[in-house]
Amino acid sequence: MTIEWFRDLVIIMFGLIAIGSTIFFMVIAYLLYKRISRVLDSLEESSEALQTVCSYVTEPMSQPLSLITSLFHDVRQGLDSIGKIFQGGNQE
Repeated sequence: MTIEWFRDLVIIMFGLIAIGSTIFFMVIAYLLYKRISRVLDSLEESSEALQTVCSYVTEPMSQPLSLITSLFHDVRQGLDSIGKIFQGGNQE
């Protein structure tokens, strides 16, 4: 057994270990991908359901809220106009 034989043995062992560890990490990565994929699919379904619920809740509330907002705006304009009348003339 010469030094060349040991060198070749080390190269072959290193190659086998590298191939084995690469396959091991690829299997681990695939298993993690499958698990994370299921979680992400579940999150996507949940977010779609939440978006549907929010649209059902927001739609009926938007019209009354806009009416209330416009009412307060009109009342404020009316009070400002009355205040200008009592201050002495129409000043803008």
